[in-house]
Amino acid sequence: MWQVINFDRLVELLLPSFLRNATILAFLKAIIKPLDRLFVDILYKMQHTCQVVYLEKLLNEYFEVVGYSDQNHEATKKIKIVDEFFPPENFIYKEGETRPTVDYDNNDLWLDEDEIFLEDDLPHFDFVVQIPNSYTLDLAKFTVIMQYYKLAGKNYRIEST
Repeated sequence: MWQVINFDRLVELLLPSFLRNATILAFLKAIIKPLDRLFVDILYKMQHTCQVVYLEKLLNEYFEVVGYSDQNHEATKKIKIVDEFFPPENFIYKEGETRPTVDYDNNDLWLDEDEIFLEDDLPHFDFVVQIPNSYTLDLAKFTVIMQYYKLAGKNYRIEST
């Protein structure tokens, strides 16, 4: 459970009673306001991780989706994250290796001794972010948010639905 701190009330409680007047309280609350904002921002970042449900919640809150409720996330979300389809894997065998008796795929590759690397030109995405057409996307801000919250090494693509 996260502890929420009311910094305005804390200033009032920690100030000696003989110094509590409107001017001093307003001055101290103005000084403590950046700390309060920093606390709220850090608490929000701590509550959102790279898990799919939190990324969806974050994106739906960021784009201010009409009708979205964090209390009923699954029913009200418009921006969704789905797994990307993975093509079947091709196995690579070197010349000295024996081919398995069961042939799972005819696309298996045999490499000569000189060939060491096999480059794949197809881009690989781990997940797809589906955004409705009705929402405008600020790609720079979206990229910053996704780079901060997504799991390192995961690639994504954006799809309008």
